[in-house]
Amino acid sequence: MFSRVGTKNYMAPELLEKRPYRGTCVDIFAAGVVLFVMNTGTWPFEKDASTNDSIYRYIVEKNPTAFWEAWKKGEEYQKREPKEVSPEFKDLVFKMLAYNFNERPTIEEIKEHLFFNNNLPTQEELKAEVMQIKMESVNKRIQLEIKSNISEE
Repeated sequence: MFSRVGTKNYMAPELLEKRPYRGTCVDIFAAGVVLFVMNTGTWPFEKDASTNDSIYRYIVEKNPTAFWEAWKKGEEYQKREPKEVSPEFKDLVFKMLAYNFNERPTIEEIKEHLFFNNNLPTQEELKAEVMQIKMESVNKRIQLEIKSNISEE
């Protein structure tokens, strides 16, 4: 394939570098970015999946330890301080974001990965987490409203 469309933050390096690519492989990459954002609330790299990105370069170098350390030192992490992620999550996402598209897992391999077979929360855990997120959102809105009223006085 040779056409390039999409949002830069989700683009695989082969798209950014204008190299030939396989549609399923760039989709796996984009799904890896989505999975990362859903689990951490942050982006997996500073700007994009380029070889000169200060975080993504560790994926290019196939150095997962350095990648996760750099991510924790990144601006996005420092702003949000996301919850700790599981080793299974780290392994799967690192593979999905591989620089070489031939090294990314297939959909079948993703479905068989321990992350999807070991760490699924129960329905009650999901409900509790959603309620917690809603309460945090409500509390933030109340705090902003109070600050706004105080500054008007």
